Amino acid sequence: MNNVTSSILCEAASDTVLVAFPTGIPEPVKDKVSIYPNPSDNYLTICSDVLVTKLELMSDLGKVLYTGKYTDEKQIRLNTADLSQGIYFIRLTTVDRILFRKVVICR
Repeated sequence: MNNVTSSILCEAASDTVLVAFPTGIPEPVKDKVSIYPNPSDNYLTICSDVLVTKLELMSDLGKVLYTGKYTDEKQIRLNTADLSQGIYFIRLTTVDRILFRKVVICR
């Protein structure tokens, strides 16, 4: 059993050595966006902790079915009554990023 003692690698002598390899890639930002009810039938409510300026509803093939521009909204109600049953994607544009979420429409 080898013990390694170093103030850089660990706090005390042990069999475990912790080594950090910084990659320069920042950790992803976890934005709080909730979409409910999901699965949905007639409407979706989108709530966000960041201000939304644009919302796009896309089919599972990426075709844009709806585009809405907003003046810094944190809650949006989207009518889904005319959509067929299936999987859709929502692209939310904020001031500094674009967020994607999957939604399911059930009939």
